[in-house]
Amino acid sequence: MKFAQNLTHRQSLLKALTLAILVLASVMPPTVLANESQKATFNSTTTLQTILKSSHRSVANRDRDKYRHPAQTLQFFGLRPNMTVVELWPGGGWYTEILAPFLAAKGQLIVTNLADASKPALAFQEKLAANPEVFGKVKVAQINPPNELTLAPDNSVDLVITFSSYSQLGQSWL
Repeated sequence: MKFAQNLTHRQSLLKALTLAILVLASVMPPTVLANESQKATFNSTTTLQTILKSSHRSVANRDRDKYRHPAQTLQFFGLRPNMTVVELWPGGGWYTEILAPFLAAKGQLIVTNLADASKPALAFQEKLAANPEVFGKVKVAQINPPNELTLAPDNSVDLVITFSSYSQLGQSWL
């Protein structure tokens, strides 16, 4: 019975979090992200289109762009290069590969990672450490749900995003 109550409570929290994120996304002002550029390095004028084509992303991840529409999705959320963005439960880091270089010059990317030593948590840390040129400015908020969920200081974040969190949370919380 206690397990069922905890599960129901967790599901309610996930629903509330998802609803809050959708409400926040709906009130964000639309913006034009940037025009295309062919620069090889990431700087304050690097566009999403440049990042999407960059060789730091695997061929498999670039092939998924046509299904996930990352530029349009991030534009819908109102992403700007000077924002502080929290990416909840980034999984393998598909969006992290896009957000990190886009925010590096003027903004900040904070990603959550589980404080445990699970294989996915370690693999994500290794991915960040293996490419400091792309991921060197990414801050990692170590969390231990449901006990520790501090993502960033109060009133310091412009945008919180999450993708596929239900499956990731289900693995870690149940």
